[in-house]
Amino acid sequence: MSRSNGHRSPIASLDHIAELAQTLAPLLEDAADAGPRKSGGPEFVGRGRGFTDADPTGTAALDPTHRQMRDAVHRAARLIFRAEDELQEAGAVIANGYLRLDHAEWIRVVEKRSAALQGR
Repeated sequence: MSRSNGHRSPIASLDHIAELAQTLAPLLEDAADAGPRKSGGPEFVGRGRGFTDADPTGTAALDPTHRQMRDAVHRAARLIFRAEDELQEAGAVIANGYLRLDHAEWIRVVEKRSAALQGR
């Protein structure tokens, strides 16, 4: 998935990713804790307040169920793992670029890899 980030440099994007990670970590932790916890306090579970709730739609919208919280946390975790994989791949691309700059190192790596594959 390719998305434009304006005119930001890759270094600025990495700085932004680091800031997002620092912000996201405590939010994800709180959301993960909210899933198994009783919503709205220890006195009841879920959203229901029976017929005494003057605005049941608003209550439902502002007080997600355990399942909704778990689903949100699972989806966020999948996105985080995918982002981690993408960053690792970016590191591998840069490493491969360095290997191409040093021909002798590139030959050594290729020979080592070939030997490892033949040893299987």
